[in-house]
Amino acid sequence: MEFLEISNEFVKLANNKMFQNGLYLNTIIQFYAICKLLEKDTSKRIIITDVTDYIHKNFSVPRPNSANGTRHNNSLIRLGLIKLSMSTEDARVKNISLTSLGEKFKKLFIEKQ
Repeated sequence: MEFLEISNEFVKLANNKMFQNGLYLNTIIQFYAICKLLEKDTSKRIIITDVTDYIHKNFSVPRPNSANGTRHNNSLIRLGLIKLSMSTEDARVKNISLTSLGEKFKKLFIEKQ
């Protein structure tokens, strides 16, 4: 799927959820990183630092700070695409998983092979 088609789907979702100022491109990039990591992880859960590491390594950008990661995660939660849960091993860690809507949007990025 082309970038404009993907971004248009996110814009429609944001408009339905009444995002007044639209979405940051980095929010979409963060969702992409979450989808790619979940594709590799059989537990279907990842942690926030995995996402920032993936973005840093694959997009040749400085490592996102935790405040930006949290802001983008909050947007993805408001959109209904992800949910966070506390880690049972470490209370400082939050696991990220996709909602059913998130699974549908994941298909925009990751086509079945």
